[in-house]
Amino acid sequence: KHNITGDFIWSKYFSYNYIASGNTIFIDSNSIYIGGVTAQAFGQNESPLLIKIDTTGNLIWDYIFPNSAFSEFNKILKVNNTFYSIGRIMPTTTTNNKYKIFISKFDSSGNISTPYFFGDSTYTYRNIDAIETNQNQIVVSSSEALSNKNLVLKIDTSLNVVNQFYIQGISNQNIYVNNSIIQLTDSNYILSGHKEYPALSYFSSLYIQKLNQIGQIYWEREYSGVSSDCISLDSNNLILVGNRLVSNASNSSLNSNTLLIKTDSTGLTDLCIPKFYANYSPNNISDSLPLGIKVLLINNSYGLGPFSWYLSDTLFSNNFNDYFYANDTGWVKIELIACNDTFVDSIYIYNPSVSINEFNNRKKINLYPNPSSNTITIDIKEDISSITIISITGKLIKTVDKSNNTINVTDLPKGIYFVKLIVDGVVNVEKFIKN
Repeated sequence: KHNITGDFIWSKYFSYNYIASGNTIFIDSNSIYIGGVTAQAFGQNESPLLIKIDTTGNLIWDYIFPNSAFSEFNKILKVNNTFYSIGRIMPTTTTNNKYKIFISKFDSSGNISTPYFFGDSTYTYRNIDAIETNQNQIVVSSSEALSNKNLVLKIDTSLNVVNQFYIQGISNQNIYVNNSIIQLTDSNYILSGHKEYPALSYFSSLYIQKLNQIGQIYWEREYSGVSSDCISLDSNNLILVGNRLVSNASNSSLNSNTLLIKTDSTGLTDLCIPKFYANYSPNNISDSLPLGIKVLLINNSYGLGPFSWYLSDTLFSNNFNDYFYANDTGWVKIELIACNDTFVDSIYIYNPSVSINEFNNRKKINLYPNPSSNTITIDIKEDISSITIISITGKLIKTVDKSNNTINVTDLPKGIYFVKLIVDGVVNVEKFIKN
């Protein structure tokens, strides 16, 4: 427990079996309810766990649901003075290894009802979320792993189904995984989550959709990000909270940053800064790639499009993310244009057959300082055969004396450049920024 400025007040630990995890929390006057899961070992005989504590962290009661193979609580709601614990469960009475949605009622004394099960028996459900509607009903959302659709399930306080529908999204080529649902003041719903791209090695983007109470989609927006929860700030604004992957140009790696986006009621934001990175596998980013591979163009922009991709000054695509095949050697200029702004980068496509294992044998090279306004130093142990500087458009700027590891860049305009080095017959390309 912390106060509003983040100062520590107290902490409590509760041990169950060998593994216990809290997934959701609900605060009600002077009590705190925690829902989660406990198990003998990771992935083995997981059971839903429900705990009630007071505001000083003292345990009042706890309950572990029996007779379940794999299950967990994902949400706790209170509607008309009755509590509802909502999660997913794989009942031991079934043999098809499918997760179902389950809901149990309980009161403040820990009296818990037999769970009710929901969902198609041939489907398996994940990422459960739930809300109380403005009609004192419960709406549960879940992504279905087999059909790649999302379920919206409305039930009354007696756990009778009022309405349910499955939805996907604007694109049927991608997989929509819902993380959260909220209801707006106009009684329509906002779903948020991430959209996976099978054609791009399952890279994902963040999406939100607005739909009516029968599942018709009004609009869908897409952002750079990998997961999110959606919060209704007021009747005119939404907040998306999640995380996004960003490329680290200094060491060609991926980092994860916290993501916070504010939009209007239509999911639009006035922030628009185009940015992307190119790679050929989920964990490999580089400025030089081997001939013949699929190059993934991963949109890393801030804000919304529409987006236009250009390859070597030719319009290639208006998709959020896309890819192309590296069929020709040499420099490829890539541009991403959004909101009248442009982000430009270039990659070098080389032929691995020229030098055996050329890509894998690239030398460890460090350029410093980077960015630089005066000079850059090449830090490498091996002898260099040639040094050239190339612009972001692929134009040769100058050839540098190979015996001098310090390069004067004061005469270069500000921008992004590449140093191309040949070391032991292997082409190495490193990016630097002139500021």
